[in-house]
Amino acid sequence: MSLFEIRCKRAQELMVKNGIDFLFVGGGTDLLYLTSYPHGQSERLALFVLPAEGKGCYIGPQFEMPRFEHSKTKVFFDLLPWEEWEDPVDFAAGLVDPEREAVIALNDRHQARFFTTYQEKMPKVRFVSAYPVLGEMRMHKDETELSYLIHLGKALDRVWEEALKLQYSGRRESDVGIELHEIKRKVFADAGQPTLTVSRRGPSRPMSGINTASAHGGGGDRVIERGDAIYWEMGGGSCMGYVGDKTRSVQVGPPTEEYRRMYEVVKETQRTAFEAVRPGATCESIDLVGRKVLARHGVEKYMEHRIGHGLGMDGHEYPYLVRGNRRLLEPGMVFSVEPGLYFPGKWGIRIEDIVYVTEDGAESLYHSTKEFNEVA
Repeated sequence: MSLFEIRCKRAQELMVKNGIDFLFVGGGTDLLYLTSYPHGQSERLALFVLPAEGKGCYIGPQFEMPRFEHSKTKVFFDLLPWEEWEDPVDFAAGLVDPEREAVIALNDRHQARFFTTYQEKMPKVRFVSAYPVLGEMRMHKDETELSYLIHLGKALDRVWEEALKLQYSGRRESDVGIELHEIKRKVFADAGQPTLTVSRRGPSRPMSGINTASAHGGGGDRVIERGDAIYWEMGGGSCMGYVGDKTRSVQVGPPTEEYRRMYEVVKETQRTAFEAVRPGATCESIDLVGRKVLARHGVEKYMEHRIGHGLGMDGHEYPYLVRGNRRLLEPGMVFSVEPGLYFPGKWGIRIEDIVYVTEDGAESLYHSTKEFNEVA
């Protein structure tokens, strides 16, 4: 039995436990996770249907069916191809007894265009979230999944070591971004097996100066100046479909006392929150522990985002480390610990590692320096 068949069996166990009759999984990473078949979202319905008992099936365009052979996907489910002139939702509805008030769970990123048609053609069905199935499963990484993330983490550590050697001042963010992308491409190529893949989105530029005053960057492509704060989200890339997410911050010389002082606050917050990660702790407790450090230094209001988010085949997935989330941490969970400070109209700092929960604590996937660094 393949890994994907085992995952489907586990999904069915959770479906029975939660009173779910069918799991409807559209294109994206959930589909890949359960079937090993890569298909993104599209205006054409691509749907994996898993019943609580028995064999699943895949509903997809007829002309795409050769992809299963080309991608060497092991097909352990039925294939239900539809022609361009047919309504594929009729195929999905045909799997459900129209006289029964069935419960169908939809994965988080299911497209509304299909959901509304499901409602029209299956009026007796109750639709619920697939979180109790897919969320629970994907939150817990096995040893193979962790090995992919660890391998990627080692490469990202080397990327940052090389990034510290670059010239930043006097150059546009985008130009530095191209050079950083080339560093990543070379490091990934030299990393050995399993293969690492650079993000298809292309170069990600570092944020500098006032562009760092927002957690997600902002403003146009600016020329980096002396004394600028810089942060770079360098995590773009993947190993066997599992992605990275890593941020480091530096200051272009000459360094300022204010920046160095705030940098040490963020570093202390990141370390303190990481040290609080252990089985049995709640997701919100990690966020709150970090905020207590910021509050002690009088700067809590300058971090408006949660302290972390889960990571795996998606850059953001369950669990989310945010106030109000009382979900208990368990071994195998993987998430970011990424406090930051963002001073409006000035600059910002963020330090981010991805960590995983062990039997008695946590380990970080990244080990490159988090000490203050001045760059040219």
